[in-house]
Amino acid sequence: MWAAAPQPFQGVATPRLRPRLTPSGAGRILGTALAKAPLIMACTIHDTIPRQFLASVEGFHRPDAFRHKVAGSYRDISHGEVYARVSALACALRGMGIAKRDRVAILSENRIEWAIADLAILSCGGVTVPLYATLPAHQIEYMLRDSESRIVFVSTRAQAEKIAAIRSRLDAVEHVIAFDADVPDDGVLSLETVISDGRALAAETDLRAMVGEVAKSDWASIIYTSGTTGEPKGAI
Repeated sequence: MWAAAPQPFQGVATPRLRPRLTPSGAGRILGTALAKAPLIMACTIHDTIPRQFLASVEGFHRPDAFRHKVAGSYRDISHGEVYARVSALACALRGMGIAKRDRVAILSENRIEWAIADLAILSCGGVTVPLYATLPAHQIEYMLRDSESRIVFVSTRAQAEKIAAIRSRLDAVEHVIAFDADVPDDGVLSLETVISDGRALAAETDLRAMVGEVAKSDWASIIYTSGTTGEPKGAI
């Protein structure tokens, strides 16, 4: 069951006593604002998440767009590398038949692959269905069946085993893609293999054109409630 999410409550801020701002303090604040002005002016707000992503890639070109831990040490990932991986994965998803409003689930902890998968899903017009990594298999089954998810990304062997236990009852699920390389390949694709296959497609497909097909009225995610008062409900 899906429902449109309500608008957030716009509460009234509680007044707080603030110290008097001295001229020197005002000067420091103004100087900081002026120093950051070019960066602030460069941050144009776009009407979809994929277009905002492309604008960030084109506008900043940072060597450390993301940072994640590998073998105990942090590794930087540049905007260019993120763009290449998102582009290849989005093209691979299109090649797997994912079109507008098709649902793709992510069963994973917070990690860089989660962000790349999410951006790729949205860029090809799909709808992300995020699932808590702590959920038991029977709750995951309900959400995947209700959302009619066609592809499921999983992070680890443990998450893949949850899907394996219920997959025979998930008629809509066509592919399972694992982030970790050590997940058994019995019916599970590795993320790196999918991205590698997508690179050939990306050479023939312009991600910007694909992103241009995404409208601000398109769904981005279906987020499920906890289900403590009944079956979980998906908020769009």
